[in-house]
Amino acid sequence: MLFCSSIYVAGVYCCFDMPGVIRQQIAETAHLSDTESSLMYTVYAYPNIVLPILGGVFLDKIGMR
Repeated sequence: MLFCSSIYVAGVYCCFDMPGVIRQQIAETAHLSDTESSLMYTVYAYPNIVLPILGGVFLDKIGMR
């Protein structure tokens, strides 16, 4: 079970955090250009840059309670 969980986590990491690994397959399957497949990752990644900053400011204002 531990091995299966580890393989799952590694696969999810490769798919979501390193899209270059599967960009070719996604582009061919969905009939996307390189720009469009890069835009898909950009749309996924930008909120993960901005929201932690906003969440930190929000938690500083209201506190942990």
